[in-house]
Amino acid sequence: MSTQDTEGLLLRAVVQRDVEGVQRLLDEGSDPNAHEDSASTALISAAEAKNFEIVELLLEYGADPNGQQESGSMSTALHQAAQDGQEKLVRLLLEHWADPNIKDSTGSTPLHIAAKGKSALVVRLLIESGADLEARDSKERTPRFYPSQVDIARWLNGKEVSVSREAQETPIFPININGISLDPTTPAIELSTTDYVLIQSWARLSKSEWKELDKIGAQHPDYVSKNTYLCQYQDRNLDRLRKLEPVEFVDVYPMHVKIAQSFRTGPRKESYKVDLVFHEGVDSQTQALQQEIQERSQCRDMDIEFLAHKARLTVQASFLEALASIDQVRCIEEVGEVVAFNDIARQILNIDNRKHPSSTHGHATPYDGRGHVVAVADTGLDQGQNAPLHQAFDQSRILWLPLHGNTEDSTGHGTHVCASIVGDGMLSNGRRIMGTAPRAGLIVQSIWNTKKLPEAGLDLPSNLAQIFVAPYQAGVRIHSNSWGTPYCKQDAQGNTVRKQEPYNLRSAEIDKFVDDNPETVICFAAGNDGCEPISNPDIGHIGAEAAAKNCITVGASESSREARSSEDMASFSSHGPAQSGHARGSRAKPDVVAPGTSILSAASKAPSAIAHLAKQGTQLHQTDQSWCYRNGTSMATPFVAGCAVALRQALLDNPPNGTPIPTPTAALVKALLVNGAKILKYGAPNFVPSDHSGFGRVDMAATLSVVHKEPETGFREAQVSDSNPLWEEEIDIARQNTTLKATLVWTDPPGEMIKNSLQLVTGPSKRGSTRNNVQQIVWKDVPQGKLMLKVHVIGKTLFRSPQRFAIVWRVS
Repeated sequence: MSTQDTEGLLLRAVVQRDVEGVQRLLDEGSDPNAHEDSASTALISAAEAKNFEIVELLLEYGADPNGQQESGSMSTALHQAAQDGQEKLVRLLLEHWADPNIKDSTGSTPLHIAAKGKSALVVRLLIESGADLEARDSKERTPRFYPSQVDIARWLNGKEVSVSREAQETPIFPININGISLDPTTPAIELSTTDYVLIQSWARLSKSEWKELDKIGAQHPDYVSKNTYLCQYQDRNLDRLRKLEPVEFVDVYPMHVKIAQSFRTGPRKESYKVDLVFHEGVDSQTQALQQEIQERSQCRDMDIEFLAHKARLTVQASFLEALASIDQVRCIEEVGEVVAFNDIARQILNIDNRKHPSSTHGHATPYDGRGHVVAVADTGLDQGQNAPLHQAFDQSRILWLPLHGNTEDSTGHGTHVCASIVGDGMLSNGRRIMGTAPRAGLIVQSIWNTKKLPEAGLDLPSNLAQIFVAPYQAGVRIHSNSWGTPYCKQDAQGNTVRKQEPYNLRSAEIDKFVDDNPETVICFAAGNDGCEPISNPDIGHIGAEAAAKNCITVGASESSREARSSEDMASFSSHGPAQSGHARGSRAKPDVVAPGTSILSAASKAPSAIAHLAKQGTQLHQTDQSWCYRNGTSMATPFVAGCAVALRQALLDNPPNGTPIPTPTAALVKALLVNGAKILKYGAPNFVPSDHSGFGRVDMAATLSVVHKEPETGFREAQVSDSNPLWEEEIDIARQNTTLKATLVWTDPPGEMIKNSLQLVTGPSKRGSTRNNVQQIVWKDVPQGKLMLKVHVIGKTLFRSPQRFAIVWRVS
């Protein structure tokens, strides 16, 4: 379908108020700035229809809030919202940096228009956002000439007026927590038995506004849904909160949202292994809390594991509501079982390419991971630490950190994965097989438990962050994980149950570790359930761990073996979106892909692994059975982890402007890999990010061209803050008929929502999607000359200030 056709479909969906149709078309790559001939843009049409939901969707997907009608009135969506007195729309547009001083064909700014209307609040919002009171229209009149009401006149003359506001009985924005939507028709109830409340405002609350809330006892705020905060409030009087101006809705934190949606959609069980997640600030070691959990769960103290922020136990299903009634409990999540996601690749990933097609320098790519260490959490390695290792490994560069005492790889999975990163060996025919960082050190972190009941398997610590701590302390900054929560599971009767695991506590633990240790790159496999049917087009197969915002989620593309095309996606690769806390959609995942079919790597020599490989029908190499072929996102993930190791090495060897980077951040490594990624020709949409192939297949030559400072490339690490919500830098586009690719990545605080919402902007109208903390703009035929790159804060207020980010650009 042509671009013109898709634009027409999007505009028709907007006019017909078809929210689902608009989102589907945007997900499929339709331009949010669509317009037909001289007609209004999609955003202006949505504003004219007073459709807040569609306006919000278009802005989230990168619509230009300052887009004008190309002929006629030259008005913008803000002009339209101001004319109609649409306070909610005006706030939304201003949050997304709509210009309050832009003029239409009559020279009128939105303030001129609002002055003629009936909403003093719209006038106030425009003035507070920087609207020029002295701006003149084509009749040389300022906004002060037009006021239709006394209150509006007072605002225009610099006198503040108390704007009347009615107390809200229901939320002004949908609230979705733990996968459960609150019923908007249910009125707010008074505080009685809980110290926790939900507070909603028109916009994100500023630090000064939170200081006022803190004065009356609202503490430990967390951003849980759009403009909605969960906080502790021990003063039983909700009216004190409602009287504060930024507050529009208050309600108690309802008990029914504490039990995660997965309990309702998954297979019914008599008992569950669960995590009781506590509210922020709760001391899990208090005797009273522990005693209450024991009584309500009917579990013995020895059967409950109390950690800093949660308790883990196995409990009968009939006791879940009793546990949810404990005030200190924020949510209850089921602890899901995890499974492993089971030479040519180096060529496909462009690791051995000595010259990027656009390069004039002919840089070699000699980065092999030397001096760096990578950790792999998997099933073990070969015959373990007390036996001779496969020839692909150098024993002197290996450190063993087993979680359960076992280091032998009894399935062959861990050996294959490890060799794809640090392996370097020879087939019997003399052919060399290398990983993507063959000189890096390796920490083997076996998470295989031979004593696990009812049978041996992967066994994670109660706090997932524990698997990252010891390697980090040993110097590891790249961590590879080829396992996760599957989409397909078996119930007690052996039936297949298909269910996508949403962002949960494990996801948050991954995000928190990166947030606390911002130079740590954590890679996770996307999963191998891509061929499984899904019941809802708005969900995908990506599991909880791979849904983490701050990890690199890796899908699988084809290799070129067996007459396959390396430009195609592997059909089994799990696709997105990942489920998040957004009320109307989720984040794009995977981030990147790498070859994951017919991958030749080391085979474990452990007797149990040999038997396991034979039982699985794993194909051994034709002439050398110490090597084997395997398929899976498990195989793709270590390739990307090795590329991250090599990239970190390159950054330390090639600092920008000669200034060393002692600790390249995970955001920078991710931004460089994403920016260099190549869109696949087949098996996935040709727009980015797609739910199948993310931002494309890793291409190290393209990535390293930026690190090597080739012409018309660059990267920066910088920050924005509440006091300085805009970063910008001018770049030079030296050639005609070129394409600019710019990528923004930041490490977001843990939680379902994007908590610090930034946006990448290039030129007058190109904007990144605010639904992700990875954004990219691809601008074909970018105009020659000077161009401004910008990063700004949506709403100009951060959940936590300042926020660091990485931005990468390349012209090709």
